[in-house]
Amino acid sequence: MIFFPPFLDVCGAKELAFLLEPSDVIAVRDRPLMLDCRVEGEGTILITWRRNGVPVVVEERVQVLPNGTLFIQSFQKRLERGGSETDVGEYDCAAQNRFGMLVSRKARVQLAFLPKFHTHPESMSVDDGGVARFKCQVNSVPEANITWERDRNPLSTTDNRYTLLPMGILQVTGVRRIDAGVYRCVASNIANTRFSHEAVLNVTGGASRIYKEPVILSGPQNLTITVHQTAILECIATGNPRPIVSWSRLGNDCSHAIRMAYNGLNFYHTQMS
Repeated sequence: MIFFPPFLDVCGAKELAFLLEPSDVIAVRDRPLMLDCRVEGEGTILITWRRNGVPVVVEERVQVLPNGTLFIQSFQKRLERGGSETDVGEYDCAAQNRFGMLVSRKARVQLAFLPKFHTHPESMSVDDGGVARFKCQVNSVPEANITWERDRNPLSTTDNRYTLLPMGILQVTGVRRIDAGVYRCVASNIANTRFSHEAVLNVTGGASRIYKEPVILSGPQNLTITVHQTAILECIATGNPRPIVSWSRLGNDCSHAIRMAYNGLNFYHTQMS
């Protein structure tokens, strides 16, 4: 918040002060948007707005309400076809009376979007009792909620063999014949809902009697988190007989850590050390 020039208590005049400043928001195309700017002070107060440092032009689609709120009737990515002018940007409001001026914090206004998937699930064949992993990814604002369907019906995750992992991964452990079907990923946010390509899961024969060496299908990745936040470290392995997964930290056994092993995942309640 920028404050200039210094205010003086002239004959009991009340300094300008913000009651409510604009805050960061994600807008939806063709929908209304309101940015707050509420000020108290002595006498008549004039409220003006800027976007990216340029005064906002008040017209039929864009108005400043009596309480100082900026109202955009229909938020637009491009104001003119092929043009560069947009409602997206950094907004601030300025309040001015006869004693001085007060400028608010900058509020970042982004446009919500949900593009096409850049990673789609792929069909696979998995042995009865094995592990199936489907992956889908999409970059969106705000972050999309990812769910899954089997044969175009919502997939119930009450069965603990089904695990939804970060990065849009669906993992099915202890695969059974009833798990066979056509899977697809569903991404949704305030901008849109999209469906991924479909992928077929085939479940083949029973558990093999042939011994197979352990193979790590997916190992842990580096994480940056805050203290007391839960970390999910993944280690999915296959083999025959089914391998036992153990963990170590900097060469030390992790058995003393607060953890819960679950479908090859380990949940740690992080602490300072």
